[in-house]
Amino acid sequence: MTELNIKLVSDHWGSVKGGKNKIRLHGTNLTRADRVKGGKSVPKDPERLRRISHLGFLKSTRRKFLGPNGELVFNKLEKEVAESLHKNGISYEYEPIMLLGKWFVVPDFRLKGKVVVECTGWTNIEEKSFQLRNKIKKLLASKTVKRAIVVTNQELFEGYWKNLNELATVTTVERLTQVLNENK
Repeated sequence: MTELNIKLVSDHWGSVKGGKNKIRLHGTNLTRADRVKGGKSVPKDPERLRRISHLGFLKSTRRKFLGPNGELVFNKLEKEVAESLHKNGISYEYEPIMLLGKWFVVPDFRLKGKVVVECTGWTNIEEKSFQLRNKIKKLLASKTVKRAIVVTNQELFEGYWKNLNELATVTTVERLTQVLNENK
């Protein structure tokens, strides 16, 4: 007679809280946000950070659009900004990883002349402004960036302008090249 040894396990039997799968995939159990910030167990190799930080864990955050230089961008606004820059002959680097002291900061675009461009279409203006304010302060304090520009939709322009105008120039895609030509 043969005995069956059956053990009931949970749906997540192969996972360990804290991220066994995350460690296998990324070499660390940190979240994407912590990896981008430069958490303690993140290797300080920018190329490795670039590879692991852009995996797109949620379907809604995957890169869906193709920019004019062949780069994959996250949303339509970033694509429009890239196309506007390209059309006007302005060279840019998409999502450069910048090491500022002990922090990695990743602006959406870096232009020559020490200008960074952030794109946002978030409707929760207060929350996103808080995040952008902290990022822009780090960039400007580093002295590697002289100017920050935030590009948003016309509907959100006034809200972002009220929250970020003291640190950055807030504009729309339609006015971006005009803003870049001001105060060169």
